[in-house]
Amino acid sequence: MELNWLGNSSLRLRGKDASIVIDPWTKKLHGTMGRPKAHIILNSHRNNPLCTGNEQVASAGNAEPIIFDRPGEFEVSGVQIEGYASDVTNSGIEPVDDSQPSLSGKPNTVEKTSWFIQIDGLAIGVLSGLTDVLNGSGKDLFGSSQIILCPTDPKGTLPSGTMSRVIRDINPAVVIPYGYKGLNDENLITLANLLGTTVLESTNGITLTTRDIVSDGPIELLLTNAKN
Repeated sequence: MELNWLGNSSLRLRGKDASIVIDPWTKKLHGTMGRPKAHIILNSHRNNPLCTGNEQVASAGNAEPIIFDRPGEFEVSGVQIEGYASDVTNSGIEPVDDSQPSLSGKPNTVEKTSWFIQIDGLAIGVLSGLTDVLNGSGKDLFGSSQIILCPTDPKGTLPSGTMSRVIRDINPAVVIPYGYKGLNDENLITLANLLGTTVLESTNGITLTTRDIVSDGPIELLLTNAKN
């Protein structure tokens, strides 16, 4: 599996049989993305232009990319995806469908979704849009994650202290942060310190296989440059 950070909150995962783009931004907001190709698009926040620029993604196959933007279980080309309701807003609106049960007993709408992805034998948790620690079902879902992808900007997700606690509870082999502003970014350094690791040099993309996963070792922090 190959991972590229495309900039802002956007990531691309390329597996043997399918490619995924997570949270493409709208062109009016930050300019062109260069039309990355994907079979699947994941939108973590349905109302945020940082996450819904789906027109910027080109098809990687014969059909248009399949878009998922809410909790549920999905499978495309051997890639298994499960969406977790990161944030539920009680709005007086009935749930969009039965995959969005009310967490409070009141009508709700799911605004943010985090993702658990199984691709090329790897279990990957994408903690996008978390506004609280994981509940019981979230711990069950992400507990088997070998790799965690997590944003570092507390404006859109959890502060570093809470995010590090969530990650330590999951105890993945590898953590790949994104959304930071250089290796001296305060939020990145704080997260690394709280995870008991250090900020080292970044690379142009990351490639991982099942052989790279050391389940009984310390958490490894991998950094990648935003792809231009």
